[in-house]
Amino acid sequence: MSLPTTLRGTVRVVAPFIYAAGLVLVVIADIVVISVVESTIGFYDRNGETLEFITLHFNGDVIGAVATLVIGGLVFGLLALALVRLELLGEPSIGDHLRHCTARYVILGTLAVLLLVTYENLAAHGVSLGYGLVVAAFFAVGYAIIIDILVLWRQRQRYFQTSSGDIT
Repeated sequence: MSLPTTLRGTVRVVAPFIYAAGLVLVVIADIVVISVVESTIGFYDRNGETLEFITLHFNGDVIGAVATLVIGGLVFGLLALALVRLELLGEPSIGDHLRHCTARYVILGTLAVLLLVTYENLAAHGVSLGYGLVVAAFFAVGYAIIIDILVLWRQRQRYFQTSSGDIT
């Protein structure tokens, strides 16, 4: 077997785990960004009152969502592009997406069940940090799946443009 064929086969097997590792990287980066913003700007004034420039009850949610969109878009997009190139996917199919995102769909389903089952205990009596992390991870996993769909769709469009001779 040649080296490119071996590399392609290895990447195909390892891709779901690489995507799951990217999710861990994004969640950790989000936590770091929220911590840095909280320590430098702060979410409360000196009297303990909520700052007026953010009107949501939980000020860290806005920072967390923005950090997930920016960092997640970068990490998940680069991972998807790198794996598409390493796998030499000319015409990606739904099967390629499902193979890429197997771990993500399992994580998404697990988090959805966890959110539904523990809602009364964790969210009804004041949102706990654990519940907030589950919500953030759920958001990040869904975002990662959408990015993979978009990258594979764009690759498929390029393939059809190239094969039809309409290169733009």
